[in-house]
Amino acid sequence: MSYSGQKTKQEGKDYEASRSYAQSSSSHFMNQQSTELDASQLKLGKEFHEAHCLWNAEVAVILDTVIKRETLSDRNKDLVKTTLDYVNKFKYFPTKEMAKKAREYVEDNTKPDRKGGKPGIDIEQFEVAEMANTGIFQAEEARELLPTVKEKFEGREDELEDFLSGLTEYVG
Repeated sequence: MSYSGQKTKQEGKDYEASRSYAQSSSSHFMNQQSTELDASQLKLGKEFHEAHCLWNAEVAVILDTVIKRETLSDRNKDLVKTTLDYVNKFKYFPTKEMAKKAREYVEDNTKPDRKGGKPGIDIEQFEVAEMANTGIFQAEEARELLPTVKEKFEGREDELEDFLSGLTEYVG
């Protein structure tokens, strides 16, 4: 920019060209992302395929441990405490032990039994985390609020209800 605060003709052209390029690149990226990623259809990207989705109760345990063990700067300690307050407010499993038992229940009931027993319920960790973090423990509510759950359990509502009923044993 010239010293007078006015754009020269070349600066204006350069600015418009870079702006146009940025908009078209951004638009292309967003269109590509929107077709590839869609949480409502469990299209979460390869990063989430094997991801372990944490529940608020588990995050609370981790943050509590960090506060007790780590030497944090005042700013970081305030941030961790604020985050801990948030997850404590929105966790549905009141203690570390209850969260652990709930997680074990989910693992035992969502994976095929390697000993030849019946396979577990067909539900993804991401879906269970959505329910555990938002307090969705009724099958009807899960089907209404989570499109992938509605699709998966069409005609098999009792299976979902039984799973969620077992999970609620650990809710405080």
